[in-house]
Amino acid sequence: MATHTQTIRFEVRFADLRKADLPDLYKKLWGAMSDVTVGANRLISAAWMVKLGAVSLPVEAPRRPKEGQALDPKPWPLSSALYRGMSGEWRPLGDQPMYAAKRGPEVGGGVLSATAARVETRIKEDWIAVARGEQSLPTFKHLPLLFRAQEVTLTSGNRVKLHVFAGRKGGWVTVQPRKLDKSLNAILQKCQDGTFKAGSAGLVWDKPEGRRGRWFVSIAYTETRADVEVATVLQATAEEDAPLIAGVDIGIQHAAWIAYCSPTGEPEKKPTIIQFPNRTLRAVAQITNERKQRSLFNRADIGLREGRGRNRKLRATAKIEDRVSRINETMIEQIVAASVSAMKLRGVKVVAIEDHSDWSVDNMNQRADRAATRSEAAKIRTEYFRWHQGEFRAKFEHACAREGLLCYPVAAQWTSRTCHKCGLIWKTHGLHVKADALAADRATGRYDLRHFRCSETATHPDGKKGCGYEGQADHNAAINIARLGLRAHNGEVEPEIAPVRGRRKKLGVVSLPASAVLAK
Repeated sequence: MATHTQTIRFEVRFADLRKADLPDLYKKLWGAMSDVTVGANRLISAAWMVKLGAVSLPVEAPRRPKEGQALDPKPWPLSSALYRGMSGEWRPLGDQPMYAAKRGPEVGGGVLSATAARVETRIKEDWIAVARGEQSLPTFKHLPLLFRAQEVTLTSGNRVKLHVFAGRKGGWVTVQPRKLDKSLNAILQKCQDGTFKAGSAGLVWDKPEGRRGRWFVSIAYTETRADVEVATVLQATAEEDAPLIAGVDIGIQHAAWIAYCSPTGEPEKKPTIIQFPNRTLRAVAQITNERKQRSLFNRADIGLREGRGRNRKLRATAKIEDRVSRINETMIEQIVAASVSAMKLRGVKVVAIEDHSDWSVDNMNQRADRAATRSEAAKIRTEYFRWHQGEFRAKFEHACAREGLLCYPVAAQWTSRTCHKCGLIWKTHGLHVKADALAADRATGRYDLRHFRCSETATHPDGKKGCGYEGQADHNAAINIARLGLRAHNGEVEPEIAPVRGRRKKLGVVSLPASAVLAK
């Protein structure tokens, strides 16, 4: 049995309130959100000063020492200091408190605690990038009101009670879903009857430019399942004998396919499959359809229309692109978290990921033009733009460094066309076959998006025969990537491969892992 945690998000309205009372409540919530955002930005600045050694944490003796424990004063833990900073007990920036209720009423202690936890998570995620000089100090532009599980209550009628403001009785706000599909309604019902365990929540105001604003609530829930270990991952139990080497292949049918090899290079039987979050993909499809409808609106005379109405519609259309980018970024973060968690459970110490730094639009178009059908070509183009600019690799490397895993980017050329059993490379077969090739050549190598075959009847350019292996194409590529990572970890020199974009390059390490850079 294992736990599976996900988050749902839906639009809400405030229940049991008259329409005349809503403006006053909106002002209070907007003011509270602004005060919490200012306090979180001050807190994260102080936390970075602590991490860099410019500010020291307060020191105190244990309040409840155990029997035989020394009473020597010790510095506060960072998590404790962050919460005390939001509550006003720790003031490293002088007499000015981190959080002060100026624009709105004072929020409850649960909101301050959840905000401090969000700041701590942001520090853990971005500390390596900031220390390496890859990005500037992160701040929050608009921070939602966050709640711990104790401040969230689900009642009948899918109502959600949130403890927003200070005070045990008068600080609760009740919201009710405005639009809820069948799947979300089933999840909320299971949270109420105890099948799922409801966790933390958030209340946010979303107002795209040119459109009316709406309130949204996000709730995390935990499901206990026997067939899923980590975030739609199929995997085996952890092995304690020897550390495994993992190879991560970014797929088309699946988000990522992780194969494991022993220190001797022998592949393990049970790989890990990371699925695309279905809810996120549905959100992208919905927004994409909305963008299409807006672009078709009054298309016949769009060039003749002028004035504020036309510009407002164009601004709203451009805003949809930002929403798609944010959803894709969230999806990549979820996939990275699931991948790293799965590898840690398997006892992985070394990770190899395919390097797509040489990807270009020309290469993508060449791959798409060789596809058998238009749908396959569309999937290839979707794959390219989903992982555009190496965002997946950057987040994956940072997550591995944070968890203590050595990550080696390796060249991805020929990994999907090489048989991991016998080592034959089917360069001109399968998806990449010429028009006048034989049927046996068309069904050899990676002959579609899912399958790979090392045929014994096809003609290899070297005159050799295949071993007859047949299996999942992404699994085969992931095993090859894992073996390249093993060779890179052992310091072996890889042979050169065909020129890539005008230069020759070796299979193996193309950049230092994040942990090695920090060690310097």
